[in-house]
Amino acid sequence: MRPHLALFLGFILPASLPVLALAEEDDWQVNKGRGPTVNLAFDTSEGTWISVDVSPDGERLAFDLLGHIYEMPITGGEAKPLTQGRSWNGFPRYSPDGTKLLMTSDRGGSEDLWTLDLESGEFKNVTDLDLPVFQGTWSLDGRHVYGTALNMRVRFPVYKFNLHGTKQELIPANGRSSVVHFQESAPQNACYFEHQDQSYPRSGPRIKRYDLETGEIKVEIERPGGGANPTVSPQGQRLAFVHRDDKENVLIIRDLRTSAERVVVRGLDRGRMESRYFYGVYPNMDWNPNGTHIYFSMGGGIHEVNVQTGEVREIPFSAPVKRKMDKTLRFQVEIPEDKARTRSHRWGQPVDGGILFEALGDLYLLKDGERVNLTNSDLHETNPVYDRESRRIFYAGWDDDDWGSLYSLSLDDGTSVRYPEGQSQFGSIALSGDGTKRAYIRGDGSLQNGTHLEM
Repeated sequence: MRPHLALFLGFILPASLPVLALAEEDDWQVNKGRGPTVNLAFDTSEGTWISVDVSPDGERLAFDLLGHIYEMPITGGEAKPLTQGRSWNGFPRYSPDGTKLLMTSDRGGSEDLWTLDLESGEFKNVTDLDLPVFQGTWSLDGRHVYGTALNMRVRFPVYKFNLHGTKQELIPANGRSSVVHFQESAPQNACYFEHQDQSYPRSGPRIKRYDLETGEIKVEIERPGGGANPTVSPQGQRLAFVHRDDKENVLIIRDLRTSAERVVVRGLDRGRMESRYFYGVYPNMDWNPNGTHIYFSMGGGIHEVNVQTGEVREIPFSAPVKRKMDKTLRFQVEIPEDKARTRSHRWGQPVDGGILFEALGDLYLLKDGERVNLTNSDLHETNPVYDRESRRIFYAGWDDDDWGSLYSLSLDDGTSVRYPEGQSQFGSIALSGDGTKRAYIRGDGSLQNGTHLEM
């Protein structure tokens, strides 16, 4: 810094101050801590949202767990960590020759597609864009990788990268719907992918086909409940995908020659049909080389299913988790305990003796200008309806430990009743004209989706 500029800023730099050294010290790096740290270390035999991939020789499995990539025999056992440090790594994919793993990693400061040479341990950034790039897959010849980018306008351009730094845009950044899970198929000379451009439950994510010769895009699978995570068999004649069948996620295999389909696994994890998750609806899965089994995660574990018999077997594993984390900075916050003016009041309706409404998770009665808290509990009460015959208020309540239930409250003596309808999320409560029956919407997400009416 020039001396006159330093004086203008109101200070004088000592001659010995290492200005350049300070700039280098301030250069942010993912794998470098910025404060007090704590070590997280344990062994686990289960995980959440695990992506699985099978080596081309059918002998090994690669999977991600808590931001690191692991490898183990396909029969299970001790998993060896292939990444370490503070970076976040996921979605491993073996190269067609089995010598490299492709992964999404932020080790360079932002998400990119990186390859790991399994013999030398060398990492290489093969996308290196200013935009985040994620969910990579290989071309069948191993010379290119597909990747989805995310720009500042929340648009998703898709590129085909070679391994030397050049790229071809396949799908422009047109819409705010994620385009992921690209899978080439030689017989069709096409690439299948998941496009979350439709809303569940009326439709859901659609599986589309990109013609590698003409660039034409056609819809392959569209239906209520959607189709996601297309995974092409090694011979290119079958397509496995995830579908939401009513309240249940299922794994379906589709014959690409005849369009015949059959369900091979039910009870998959819930998936992300509703959220339009950037990375896709379901974690990655893969076929074994001879096309007899599919490997996927479910219920915290890794499983294989025989595609002919539908027999599912869990593959046991033990993985050492080691992560260095920054300690959370915590400051004491004074929580006011005095009265406050509420700004949002819902479910207002006339009842005998006043106006019933909900505010801040409690039910109130406004009578002659006075507000009386009718519930005053730790529950979050909502959606009250009033039955004049019995003078009872029916409502839904939620507790993080006991979940949701239906309740009723007497206006006469304040006694409440909890109904044994099952622990769930309840909403849109309605009473029959004679007050003897209750109708409601129940289930995860039902308050938003309004898909099932029960009594």
